[in-house]
Amino acid sequence: MNRFVATFRVQDLATWEKGFLTHGDLFRSQGTVSPVSYAVAEEDSTVVLSGEFEELEHFLSALSEPDAAAAMEADGIVEGSFRLFVLDRRFDF
Repeated sequence: MNRFVATFRVQDLATWEKGFLTHGDLFRSQGTVSPVSYAVAEEDSTVVLSGEFEELEHFLSALSEPDAAAAMEADGIVEGSFRLFVLDRRFDF
């Protein structure tokens, strides 16, 4: 499995969370496996998501599909604030 972290700002945290919690099928179609963990920073309406996905190419391609863009827009994600990190390094201590 591969792990991702995404950060973004939203217009309204309550609106975002209500919409986000309906996107299980969308995440599955992107190859994301459950659960997806998240945290919110109320002071600046920032969200951090973390999850695992099966195939990098499929995951990245699915993020650029119209249904993903429509979900982000409906959830009030601030345009230009979405950042995706695929965790490709590890520190074992």
